[in-house]
Amino acid sequence: MVEGRLSKFYEDSCLLEQKYLLDDAVKVQGAVERLSKQLGTKMQVSAFLRVQCGEGLEAIKSDFAKEVAEMAAQ
Repeated sequence: MVEGRLSKFYEDSCLLEQKYLLDDAVKVQGAVERLSKQLGTKMQVSAFLRVQCGEGLEAIKSDFAKEVAEMAAQ
């Protein structure tokens, strides 16, 4: 039970243990190893950027009825 929880924690927290975005069947570590073999050189992740969908976007709060009334008045 503890092993399962630790495994889940590492899959969620460690970049190399996460599923590769372009192929869910492969972990990031596997994708790095595959690229390393294709290029014939040792590859490693030295930095990464975390992006969350919708991050930094803020909804504009406006009064639709007021906008329509203003447009109708013109």
